[in-house]
Amino acid sequence: MKSMHRPSWFSVLLGMATIGSGSLARAQFDTPPPPADAGAQPDRDPLASKQQIARDRMLQLEDRMYRLIEKLAAGEPEQAQRLEEALRRSKELLIRRHMDEIIDLLDKGDLAAASETGPAVTKGVEQLLAILLAEPDHRKELQQEAERLRAFERRIQELIEQQQRLKNQIDPASAPADAKDAASQQHKLEQRTDRLARDMQGGKNSSDSSSQPAGDTASRPSDDSETQPADKKSEDSQPEGAERNDENTPSDQPAPGTENVQQAQQHMQQAEGQLKNSQNQQARQSQQEAVDQLEEARRQLQETIDQLRREQREEILRNLESRFSAMLAKQEVVNRRTAELDAKGPAAWTHADELAIGGLARDEDKLAGEADEALHVLEEEGTTIVFPQVVEELRDDLKDVAARLNNRQTGGQTSLLQASIIDLLKELLGAVQQLREQMETAQSAPDMSPSDTPPPLLPGSAELKLLRSCQARVNRMTERLADSSAENRDTSADRDEQVRKTTERQKQIAEMARKMNERITGQ
Repeated sequence: MKSMHRPSWFSVLLGMATIGSGSLARAQFDTPPPPADAGAQPDRDPLASKQQIARDRMLQLEDRMYRLIEKLAAGEPEQAQRLEEALRRSKELLIRRHMDEIIDLLDKGDLAAASETGPAVTKGVEQLLAILLAEPDHRKELQQEAERLRAFERRIQELIEQQQRLKNQIDPASAPADAKDAASQQHKLEQRTDRLARDMQGGKNSSDSSSQPAGDTASRPSDDSETQPADKKSEDSQPEGAERNDENTPSDQPAPGTENVQQAQQHMQQAEGQLKNSQNQQARQSQQEAVDQLEEARRQLQETIDQLRREQREEILRNLESRFSAMLAKQEVVNRRTAELDAKGPAAWTHADELAIGGLARDEDKLAGEADEALHVLEEEGTTIVFPQVVEELRDDLKDVAARLNNRQTGGQTSLLQASIIDLLKELLGAVQQLREQMETAQSAPDMSPSDTPPPLLPGSAELKLLRSCQARVNRMTERLADSSAENRDTSADRDEQVRKTTERQKQIAEMARKMNERITGQ
């Protein structure tokens, strides 16, 4: 699976779409106002002029999107559909109407009412940005295909084991009665192999194997259950069950190794006939050829499953890299604006500053939501130990900062937490980027892990580096808590909370270290 292509026009659209983030509150905060364009009135309120510029750019954005949809409809339907969705949401959210309302309210001097409408514009354009930035997530599709192929692999392994046992039981000099019984067992095994080949063929064959013409091999009366203990029926005989349903899902393309399974079935047919004619030595040779073909089919399935795993990891890492990169850029803006407000001092804040700090708190809360979504992805993936814990720490810090900004706290612990958040994002982003680079330079390297055991998303060395960074942050926090200088402006209650949080994180680091040791040593 390849990442979504983003041509030059896409960057233009994103650049134009970001005008929504500069709605009323930030327009008031930024000075001086830009010169009015041809569509702005020279004597009107500067804020109204700026808002009109934003509205005009929104019109240009929608016009370009309309034209691009027409051009992309034939060649890039997925991109065209995404733009159509963005336009539809723009109309539903009434973005331009809200902008016109703000312009009118500002012309009338009603700043309070304009301030209440401004966030609706920002929220609307942020939703458009989310649609434009969204990349297709193929993780579920890849996972389903990998599970389907693993089910085929397990069935092939069973056939190999049963064919080997039957081959080892045949004595070249056995009596005709024994050979006849072996031929009956070989016939049943051949039936199962034929059904597997039909399931692996995909498309119509995978769903019609149970309703073949009377003369077809698969339609012969089957008594597979007699070849196994009563308490261990084959997957092929299960009337219900998740695994069989997964592998019988129709597919347009045959599974890797299908031809080899078909050839194995033909060798089994030959072995059956040879056993009936008491040609035991020839039958053993045909059985070995069937095993060889099944082994080759299993090898091809394993290679494809390994490739699907690499694509799954690449999909997850691409998603995380994009998310952490965007979060880092947003957090740097929030940190800078928080520092500006702190330098100004709450006593000197204007109404615009009050609006600005409220907006910064909302920004931090949204970033906490982004971290929570990344955490969900990692927990769902389930192969890493330290990575999810670091992302959880990031989310909690973002929530903490959001609460502090809502309480008009811009310095002291707030600024330290914001600086720590930047460090965390850089570490997470660096770990993901490094692994993606390693994967790109080792695409042909085989995955040596067992077929049913996926390798960890991050190698142990990368997780250990993150663990070391976690400990370093706890050390810095401990040193600060031990500092009783006058510069430490934390209240007693705040300090007690930080002590509790630091203690809890030290316990988490110890637990992560224990789990990492178990993984490395296998104990």
